Formats: sequence, structure tokens, C-alpha cells
Amino acid sequence: GKPLIDANWPDEVILDIRTAAKRTEAAEVVGTWFDGCAADGFDAVEPDNLDAWTRSKGHISEADALAFAKLLIRRAHQDGLAIAQKNTAEWTGKRLGFDFAVAEECEVYDECGAYMKVYGAHVIEVEYADDSFRSSCASRSGDISILLRDRDVVPMSSTRYVSETC
Repeated sequence: GKPLIDANWPDEVILDIRTAAKRTEAAEVVGTWFDGCAADGFDAVEPDNLDAWTRSKGHISEADALAFAKLLIRRAHQDGLAIAQKNTAEWTGKRLGFDFAVAEECEVYDECGAYMKVYGAHVIEVEYADDSFRSSCASRSGDISILLRDRDVVPMSSTRYVSETC
């Protein structure tokens, strides 16, 4: 009855995807966003919070999250969009139909190799700390896209804005 919110991300509500009907309804809402991306000329989307089962206090299962991801993959492809597997290194061996990966802090969590094994050069690594970014650049520069960003992803006009590649 109450919104489920991860205390670490208080401005994000976790979608209820526990049943096929709820997954279908949620995928339709997200799908309209994908439609807008396609209409605006974007080439790809990267849905966030695919790892909702890890943050739902046991309310959502990994199977629920996988089933929802498959709906999103199908919808993105119907719109002619590529779709990224965002985080969820646990899924790299599952071949779900994602086209590339966006891996936040894979250097920090020692997951970059798992993504590269599946997606090769089609990995966008995002690091938020200078030391992990430098280490990533030393290890993988030229193999995948590596980006240093500020964690809040503030606009370029902000004094806290950080964006660097190697």
C-alpha cells in the first residue's frame, strides 16, 4: 500500500513488478518513454533500476526483474532502439537480448571483465572517483568507453560538473 523506496536513493520509487499484469502495465508506461526517445531521434535507451530485486527488501524476486527486463528489451527493439543492460553484472551470462552495457563503477566492484566478456567493446564504463577512473584508464583505455562523472550528474553549468574520458 505504500511506495517502496530505497533509503540510499530516496527520490526513486521502486516499481511493483511482482506479477505478470503489473510488469505489463509498468512496461507500457516505460514503453511510452521509449516511444518518445525514438520519436526524438535517440538511438538507444538504458533503463535504470534493473536491480530492483536487490533493493526491494525481499518484495521483488530476481525472476520478476528478469521478466520485466525482457519486456523492456522487446519494447525498445520494437521502437528501433538499442537497449543497455545497466549494472546487474549478475545477468551477464544470461543473454537476455541487451545490445550493450552501461556499467557504473565496474572498476570499484571488479565487474568490468564480466561485461566485456559478453559485450566486447560495447560497454560504457562510468566511474565517479578519480582513483578508480585512472585505474580504469590504465587497464582498459581504448578497449571500451570510460567516463568519469560527478555522482549527481549535474548540468555542465554547475561548479560540481565533472566529465572526462580516456
